[in-house]
Amino acid sequence: MSSSRPSSSRYFTDEELARYLNDDGVISDSDGEPDGSEAEDHLEVEYPEQTDEDDEPLEVTSTSSFNAESPVNFEEHVWSTKRPQSLKTASSNIVRISRGPTSQCRRIKNALQWFEMFIIAEIIDEVVQWTNAEIMVKQQNYSVIRSTQQRTDKCEIRALIGLLVLTATFKDNHLSTDELFDTSFSGSRYITTVSKDRFELLLQCLRFDDKSLRLSIQNRDRFVPIRKVMDLFIGKCKTNYDVGMYVTIDEQLLAFRGRCPFRLYIPNKPAKYGIKIVMVCDAGTKYMVNATPYLGKSTETGGLPLGEYFVKQLTQPLHGSNRNVTSDNWFTSIPLAKSLLSQPYKLTSRTRATGTSIFCYDGPLTLLSYKPKPNKVVYLLSSCSEEGTVNERTKKPNMVEFYNQTKGGVDTLDQMCSNMSCSRKTNRWPMCVFYGMLNIAFINSYVL
Repeated sequence: MSSSRPSSSRYFTDEELARYLNDDGVISDSDGEPDGSEAEDHLEVEYPEQTDEDDEPLEVTSTSSFNAESPVNFEEHVWSTKRPQSLKTASSNIVRISRGPTSQCRRIKNALQWFEMFIIAEIIDEVVQWTNAEIMVKQQNYSVIRSTQQRTDKCEIRALIGLLVLTATFKDNHLSTDELFDTSFSGSRYITTVSKDRFELLLQCLRFDDKSLRLSIQNRDRFVPIRKVMDLFIGKCKTNYDVGMYVTIDEQLLAFRGRCPFRLYIPNKPAKYGIKIVMVCDAGTKYMVNATPYLGKSTETGGLPLGEYFVKQLTQPLHGSNRNVTSDNWFTSIPLAKSLLSQPYKLTSRTRATGTSIFCYDGPLTLLSYKPKPNKVVYLLSSCSEEGTVNERTKKPNMVEFYNQTKGGVDTLDQMCSNMSCSRKTNRWPMCVFYGMLNIAFINSYVL
């Protein structure tokens, strides 16, 4: 970083501001690793459906849209060191909204009923229908059909889901099937529900769509093997809960190393390989209200940058509510921040950072430039008509204090899902997504 860059907050002339903001310097840590957001600068590797998991990556793309690791272009925006007078007297564009379960959920007191508000009867029906279709295919390989190879029903599928959730409760998801059904090792809690052979068969045959129609649809939607079930689940997540004033947009990586046309490699994630699910969570309770998968190049964005597309799509249930959206730099851009202020969105946004040394303004936008280390600069963008004030006790700007309170919605949910996971090893990516749905249903029902 240039030694002429200031290290403390003060007012700058517009000429100084333009020079500092467009000055190209070293803005990474001394060890070369990014600091702060886990999504600040990661690589995504797409694998075609036909490749093995050990194949070399065929595509590597950077996913940072507003990244402090590269020079930021502010030429299209005129930044000033003083906030416009017209905005100083304007009322805040943040409203007060109480969070909590919707009326249909407030009467529920039973934990099982809360869970069934997410894994609904329609989802069970889909699983039973297409699992039976797969079992009938398997039956052709047997000369004698035993009880283990019989068709399933709603009661048994619910019991299977219950066993998977039970493995999360007892933290048994890492155990093999033999260990789960060994009474000397796990007791009788699993074997009294279903036999080991039946348990394995059900997991092998579990399906969520009509395989005969898959090829005709897959060119338009890679997510078709579990699309309907996922849409039913997300629909209930939207209608079961009213989120509060602040929501967080971030990504969850479902660990998966098998074959998948949109499997990603993100080196700074613990799992590194997996399926990326972009989601919106309540910043306070961590309730997941909306989510969508990232499908690689097949993602239809309507010409929008990926980050902007996901923010606008996932916040549709919140449009017009004046809620605040906190996101990291992968989703951030100045055009997005401005467009969210207008109809039909009427949302505000803040992005990830840890401090500030310069305040500058462009209409309703406030940009902070903070220099926490001699060789690092981090930017934070807000559309909340900020005053540019600093907390006297912590010496941090209030924008940063607010961000630190609201940034962890999705990350905390992801951690909770990892700690209470019912996922099991699988070589089929729809099963990986289904396990992820069960984990979120478990956490969301706990919030209710």
